[in-house]
Amino acid sequence: MNNFNKITLALIFFLFLLEISAQRAEMILEESPHDLIFSALPAVWDEGIPLGNGMVGALVWEKEGKLRLSLDRVDLWDLRPMENADTRVNNYKWVYDQWKKDDYKPVQDRYDAPYNRSPAPSKIPGAALEFDVSSLGEVESVHLNLETAICKVSWKSGVRFYAFVHAEDPVGWYRFEGLEGEISSELIPPAYNLAGISGEESPVTGQDLRRLEYPEGVSIRASTRRN
Repeated sequence: MNNFNKITLALIFFLFLLEISAQRAEMILEESPHDLIFSALPAVWDEGIPLGNGMVGALVWEKEGKLRLSLDRVDLWDLRPMENADTRVNNYKWVYDQWKKDDYKPVQDRYDAPYNRSPAPSKIPGAALEFDVSSLGEVESVHLNLETAICKVSWKSGVRFYAFVHAEDPVGWYRFEGLEGEISSELIPPAYNLAGISGEESPVTGQDLRRLEYPEGVSIRASTRRN
């Protein structure tokens, strides 16, 4: 990766600012006709509540009992040189000629096989913010307000969580309301260094991040408490 990609994870994709309120006064979000409202947090990342502006984004979901914000930037890629990336020899006419000759294997050898052998080019995920919300009890509702682009998570205990991504700037906010105690939070880097050997070789299903051979990231822990 270049020097840009070596910046602290908290700054790579976008900075999430924090606001904590112990007051019971609730931020009112008026429902619009096409809001998304659920009775629980999504349990898998690709069903997460989406927030973003085309450059940066976040998915709000639950992982292993924790509230998780998966963070990303659209321009976060590993673009190391690759054997078939010379555009001077790549053209559609050559591919079409192989198809006409009923000899498509050279096309697969040139364009498919390198992606199976090489870990890049590859989209790189951003980090994640996780909050230990086990003390907050059962979730009452999850609401994505389309009018304001705010995601609101409400617990039956009265605690509320809001998340928002700016429409133009690479920045987002999260806010807790009604906290009576303290909850821990953690900034988690991508899983570049899981134990064991990568068994995933297919770019179709998603290659294992260990193949990129990056150094291990460092988790950053903090705590969130009422003022």
